[in-house]
Amino acid sequence: MTGYSTEALKAKSYLDLIHPLYRDGVAARLRQGLQGNETPGRYEIYLVARDGSEMPVEATGSPVIYMGRPAVVGYLRNITDRKQAETSLREMATRDYLTGLWNHREFQARLLVEIARAQRGGEHFSLLFMDVDHFKKVNDRFGHLTGDRILQTIGKFLKDALRTSDIACRYGGDEFAVILPNTDVQHCGPLVSRVLEAGEEIRSKDMLLRGLAPQLGLSIGVAGYPEDSTEAQELVRKANQAMFYAKSLGGNRSQVWGDAMKEFEAEPDKLRELLRQANLDTALALAGAIDARDAHTLGHSKRVSELAAAVARKLGLNEADAEGIRISGLLHDLGKIGLPDALLHKRHPLTAEESLIMKRHVELGVKMLSGLDYMRDKLEIVRGHHENWDGSGYPDGISGERISLGARIIRAVDTFDAMVTDRPYRTHISQGEALEEIESLDGKTFDPAVVSALKVVVTQR
Repeated sequence: MTGYSTEALKAKSYLDLIHPLYRDGVAARLRQGLQGNETPGRYEIYLVARDGSEMPVEATGSPVIYMGRPAVVGYLRNITDRKQAETSLREMATRDYLTGLWNHREFQARLLVEIARAQRGGEHFSLLFMDVDHFKKVNDRFGHLTGDRILQTIGKFLKDALRTSDIACRYGGDEFAVILPNTDVQHCGPLVSRVLEAGEEIRSKDMLLRGLAPQLGLSIGVAGYPEDSTEAQELVRKANQAMFYAKSLGGNRSQVWGDAMKEFEAEPDKLRELLRQANLDTALALAGAIDARDAHTLGHSKRVSELAAAVARKLGLNEADAEGIRISGLLHDLGKIGLPDALLHKRHPLTAEESLIMKRHVELGVKMLSGLDYMRDKLEIVRGHHENWDGSGYPDGISGERISLGARIIRAVDTFDAMVTDRPYRTHISQGEALEEIESLDGKTFDPAVVSALKVVVTQR
């Protein structure tokens, strides 16, 4: 284990093999054992190998009588593989699997930490929010594998271009966020310029993209703490909107929030349109972040949103109302971002306590969305998407037409999509079987009119 020969070990004290941080504790346990006392059970320490490397081991000791004298038999087990596996699991929970950058959840946590640190020290930092220009066109034309390769290239470029203190994250979909500690917006220009080189590097290294997607680049929005905001959500919103303003100017450029506001003041109509688009794209990014937490639900929010909009049209709603239901469908599960992974991925039925925790995602989602102006008239839909026609749902237990029509539509469509896709606790069933099961709950769980429209839309696809 340590690289020493038997003879070399005999010439050493056992303490010579133990990392200095752990020597006093091990010696105390040994004294207990030599006095005939039971030593504590398994514990972890580090050894120092012959080559100077540190090795984690699991140690146990038992008092014995050896040749008439008290002694201790010690057992050491190398747990390097286990430690590496634990580290990998922690990384998986906080890293984006595709790019290796921090994921959306970790970004939110680190942004709060950075705000607290800056508040204590009276310091500045900048937030970069970036989006890949024309990424959907590239995905549609060349396929998702090419799109994934582009995202991986951007992830690698960010790791190489940024300082070790900077925090680069994949926010969701083709959006990235970077926190620049101790850097105000006036001094982040060189870093922004290096990031903008990513688009050119992608094109120059990929012959296919060089010829067919010359406009592929990055649009970057910049907001600063504390001058633009001292609140995390507001800071993200402003950096996001500055990014959309950069995109509206042709893309592949950066825009600072403060400078963008001067343009907005001169053209208020442009501001309203950009805010509308920013919230729409934010909805898409958030929906992607929700689904990305679980491979079994990947694409669920998007499928629900599109099918719900189709059902709304079949029921005679106008295009504006159908669009509102589509956006609500994208974000109906947003509150699940705040639930434990173990709960979302559980392969067995939830306990009563776990069910109560799961139900909280509705009100959590409403709370998260209440800050978006674009969602204010849709909060009733998100809040009611688990209410039942007969009043047996949650969180308010309302029934019939007291439930928003949009919520009634999403209730049925959400259930349908869950039935026809595989989940950790069961395999999917056919669309016909799913429709039959939903029809059996017509007038109980689901609005009869919605069920009829859903059946027509699905069968006509």
